[in-house]
Amino acid sequence: MHHQYGFSVSELTTLFSKATVQDRVLPHITHPFETQTWDIYRPHFVTPQRLDQGLTFWQTYAPVLQSAAKQYGVPPEVIVALLGVETNYGSNTGGFRTLDTLATLAFYYPPRATFFRQELTAFLLMARETHHDPLSFNGSYAGAIGIPQFMPSSYRRFAATYPPRHMHANEGPNLMMVEDTIMSVANYLHQCGWQTEEPIAHPAWIAKAIPVTELSTARHMQYTALSTLRTRGIYPYSRKHNANLRGTLIRLPLSAAKYEYWIAFPNFGVLLSYNTSPLYAMAVYQLSAALRYAHNG
Repeated sequence: MHHQYGFSVSELTTLFSKATVQDRVLPHITHPFETQTWDIYRPHFVTPQRLDQGLTFWQTYAPVLQSAAKQYGVPPEVIVALLGVETNYGSNTGGFRTLDTLATLAFYYPPRATFFRQELTAFLLMARETHHDPLSFNGSYAGAIGIPQFMPSSYRRFAATYPPRHMHANEGPNLMMVEDTIMSVANYLHQCGWQTEEPIAHPAWIAKAIPVTELSTARHMQYTALSTLRTRGIYPYSRKHNANLRGTLIRLPLSAAKYEYWIAFPNFGVLLSYNTSPLYAMAVYQLSAALRYAHNG
């Protein structure tokens, strides 16, 4: 940090002397909620209340959502749903001091120490670049911050502002502001490959036993034409999809060792770049579909 980024040794020493090891973040990291089965996970996020709150959010910020859709090609319902799943539209952005969390995970969680040390570095750079006190940030147990729960490296890469907002010099995007959050999420998904007007996922009908090797995983999505999937006994329930669309088979674990099968398209993979859990991505998709249906009447 001192040699590469010019932080003074005394500055870093003083700062880290104020950091506190947060032992309570470790159980959250080792046993995240995404390890649940889909039938337990879904009811926490795809609910009538979250749908109603999302519709209100959509109505309130419609001009900003339209601006984001025009600039980045990401539909409003996807942005709204993602924020609904992440922080319930900003109502729960986390109560862990970010410096404490990242320092704890960087130095006391060996399985991902490299990743969290990189995020700790990005966090200190972000604080310096935006002229904020590193001790002033709070966020999740993993060090994610703001309404969209960006990791610090994501902030530095993807954070954007809503153009009409007047900014003070060197202030930077504010992820506790809804307007900047909407633009930042849209920019993130756009830069990760979002395909405008393309589907996200569709229920699959399996005509025969499918080897595990036919299934994609969150970190290795293998897309192929729907026509090819059909030759393997994998069909979308709807016949409306173009046979040349590229998709892949995924399964969501249910209770009693059962599974729910879906055909995931590249936009589903983009959601996985935000959070690598297929349960998370599916919750965002299903909430977005419900929002679109309710909004359009």
